Amino acid sequence: SGDALCPRREYPLERTSNQKNGPRLEGVSCLEDKICHEVKEDRPLRKIELSVSTQVIRPENAPACASVRLLPEDSDFSAEDVYFKAVTDSGVETNLLEISRDGLRAVLTPRGDGKYRLRACCKNGTEVEEVISELEMENQGFGAASPALFGSVIAPQFSEK
Repeated sequence: SGDALCPRREYPLERTSNQKNGPRLEGVSCLEDKICHEVKEDRPLRKIELSVSTQVIRPENAPACASVRLLPEDSDFSAEDVYFKAVTDSGVETNLLEISRDGLRAVLTPRGDGKYRLRACCKNGTEVEEVISELEMENQGFGAASPALFGSVIAPQFSEK
């Protein structure tokens, strides 16, 4: 039977015998049922080109600026679909950087000394990050970053100091 999105097609049986004048049988030789999948019609983002004004942020050049270029430029995903975050080498988000986003640009304000990776990510309409661009960054001359007083502490960030 099928429905409007997935019609069921029937193909009539022409001849069941190899004989030229053999018996002709009417019937259905096979059924074709389409398996319906949600098809992405979007033109996905394939590459994010991430650039920063400096990869080492010091008090004299703070705050730094980051910008991204999205490719292909006619992608169905835009600046609203791209987000920035600072992570450690193991991929855990860090509090070493405060990021204020404005379209394809971001202002990077250091919160403390340390090394991290600045990431620009896009999920392309899915639940997971499909496109990631990252740069190694470092903050110097700001002192130790203070943890959020009432925030949760992730195990790799815990220290008894």
